[in-house]
Amino acid sequence: MTLWSANRRLLLLLFVATSSIPIRAADDGLTQIHEAGRCAIRGNCGSENFFGPQLPCPDNGKAEVPADDVRTKLVAICGEEWNDTPICCLEEQVNCFGFILILLELTVVIARYSSI
Repeated sequence: MTLWSANRRLLLLLFVATSSIPIRAADDGLTQIHEAGRCAIRGNCGSENFFGPQLPCPDNGKAEVPADDVRTKLVAICGEEWNDTPICCLEEQVNCFGFILILLELTVVIARYSSI
């Protein structure tokens, strides 16, 4: 694993760990089925306001095998462990997450060079 790849994964983990993006809940606020290969969210359902982030939709369906181009993007962003597994996200989510990751990387670079 290269240093750049390790930094990218660290940023990914940092984003996930510190994210406060609310998730729109199902009718009763819970997904009904909890088992391996079953999703809780999928897709984007809009945002709470004009400047807010896209919020995921509740979806208790099964994870699906993505199209080849979506799989390629996902592996490039999240790593090889996603190379052959069904997923619970759509291309729009992979694209959005990739964009957020780029913004995080730029923030780190800017912070690093602004302290010089």
